[in-house]
This record gives sequence, C-alpha cells and structure tokens, in this order.
Amino acid sequence: MTMPVFRGDDMLFKEITTMDNVILGYVAAVEYNDLIIISKGTKQEYKIPNSRIIRYNEAEILLDITFDELHRYMVN
Repeated sequence: MTMPVFRGDDMLFKEITTMDNVILGYVAAVEYNDLIIISKGTKQEYKIPNSRIIRYNEAEILLDITFDELHRYMVN
C-alpha cells in the first residue's frame, strides 16, 4: 500500500483529533516526515510521524493514536 503524499502547506493550522475523538490542538509546523502539534490549553508540543495520520481534509487531521498514547510523542 502506498502512503499518501502530504504537503506541509496543506497541514498547517489544521485541527488534530485522536483516534478516540479527543481534539488535541493544531499543526504548528511540518518537519520532513513529522507534524509538530501544539495542544490546546497547556500548549504542550508533540512531534508525531506522518505515518500516524489516518485521514485529513480541509478542516482536520485524524490520527491513529489514542489520547493515552500521546505521552510517547511529547517534546520536552
């Protein structure tokens, strides 16, 4: 199966939702194969591989990560 091609410009500022329907925050930057996400409220930064994207459209990006798994992707 071929991975879809993601354009960084298309991803910026889109809302990020986890697999268990938690709205995490928004895409602040795109680095090579990773999304840099800033969470709502706490402003925690996450670095999540593009390979974890299930789907995206004009308004949001859905990840195959649950809210409880996010700690693995925290940026210190």
